[in-house]
Amino acid sequence: MTSLFLRRLRRRSYLPLTAVILILGAVALAPLGPGPFILGWGILGAGLYRCADVSRIRPGRTWIPVIAVHGLLAALVVWGIWGANPAGAVAAVLFIAYRRGQARRVTNFATVDSGFGISTSPGLSDYYLRGLVVGTLLAALTYL
Repeated sequence: MTSLFLRRLRRRSYLPLTAVILILGAVALAPLGPGPFILGWGILGAGLYRCADVSRIRPGRTWIPVIAVHGLLAALVVWGIWGANPAGAVAAVLFIAYRRGQARRVTNFATVDSGFGISTSPGLSDYYLRGLVVGTLLAALTYL
């Protein structure tokens, strides 16, 4: 199953490139704090989750070691650059990667008027924000 993960990762060559860009951006934009890095790293983890998930071929949770290593790398970067509490970073990255990595589908396209001149679809909002709201709250733990 490792070879399948590596083939999928090679096919999605933008994932390692995104990881390098996120780490370099974290170093360059260190005064902004770890929040933007954690959210970006969590979204990257969703792509890795999809590469490592082989549940259609073999039942089980084959994605857990990949996401665990991904979370530990986030902890090392957060602790190394900002000296912040890495527990919040790991929790946020793992939660975002898990929630955004799962299959999503929009079945309700009804629009709701917010009263502020913007109409939005709750189904589409949930699709795009899946895992990011709670992930942001977990990322705030690094600031404590």
